[in-house]
Amino acid sequence: MIKLMIIGRRRSGITRNEMQQHMLDIHAPLVLEFIAAHPDQAPQRYAQNHFIDSTHAAGAPEDNPWALDRDFVTQVWAESAPGAMAALALPFYKEKLRPDEDNFVDQATVIKLMAREELVFCDQRRTARYKLFFVLPAGAEGKPLAELFSGLIKRVVADHRAPYIPRHVRNLVMTPPGTPPVAELVEEFWLDSLEDCNKLLGLLRESLASDESGPEIGNAMQGGLAGVAVEHVLHKGVD
Repeated sequence: MIKLMIIGRRRSGITRNEMQQHMLDIHAPLVLEFIAAHPDQAPQRYAQNHFIDSTHAAGAPEDNPWALDRDFVTQVWAESAPGAMAALALPFYKEKLRPDEDNFVDQATVIKLMAREELVFCDQRRTARYKLFFVLPAGAEGKPLAELFSGLIKRVVADHRAPYIPRHVRNLVMTPPGTPPVAELVEEFWLDSLEDCNKLLGLLRESLASDESGPEIGNAMQGGLAGVAVEHVLHKGVD
């Protein structure tokens, strides 16, 4: 199963709340109609993640796409990358879904990441709806940093001060050949409260500032994204 993550911000002229309401009340029903009409080609699972707060990198957006603040992460699952792309070519998408996206999305700045999920931990409750995202940008000169960052995350999670994490997923970003990479991986943590999200974020920052993490990871994360969100699973599919 492949996961497509669409990371974006609201279009100009509307508030974050207006964007999120449009996503839930208008766009989501269209997506569910799409899934019902094309069950074999449409997304196998569909979720919206609405940011409550997020960081962004320093600098100009033309130099770093993560220099813009972000408002949402839409996630859709498909059997394969070609299958996910084929769904975007269907008339329903082009005639109904794509035009509605312009009503709430700043299309020029959308980032789309195709990834493979790695389930790190999951208890059986699966009820937590607060989420903490960490996007690790691509390393300088193509240097892979995912292994180093994964080690840092492991240390943070094992810290006795860390909150309980009901679910942790690591998304390994797949960059098509010939395409400049914008991210290496996306870490997702499900947590029980906003307070727990902020506590885990604080521990990550503390670890990044330590000598143990090293300057490479710290510098990389300064150029990436951290975001606290509320998850809305709108089509569960087959779990």
